[in-house]
Amino acid sequence: MFPKLSINPLRDLVAVGQVVDVPSVLLVHTSVPASTVRELVDYAKANQGKLNFASPGSGSLDRLEMELFRKLEKLDMVHVPYKGGAGPAVAGLMGGETNLMFATAASAMPGIKSGRVKR
Repeated sequence: MFPKLSINPLRDLVAVGQVVDVPSVLLVHTSVPASTVRELVDYAKANQGKLNFASPGSGSLDRLEMELFRKLEKLDMVHVPYKGGAGPAVAGLMGGETNLMFATAASAMPGIKSGRVKR
């Protein structure tokens, strides 16, 4: 997110302990014609700039996971930030306002159980 830092985080920062371990899920709206991650990547590459992704905000884990995914796969997608945490972002995804997002397993469950998103 910050390509011109005055420090090198990998060199200059030292981890002192793990604070939390939260499983995340990649969620995709049912309108996206992809059933696997490979199919999603292929579809996103064929439709660069046309997909959007939800997150609870710029510094959230969900956003950072998507940015890493986009960077690794060389994908161009539009970020749609939601205020109020993961709940509104997941609701937006379930309602078809956005195409995909990363969410914690707990936040993802309503969409998965309702069948309104694919995982």
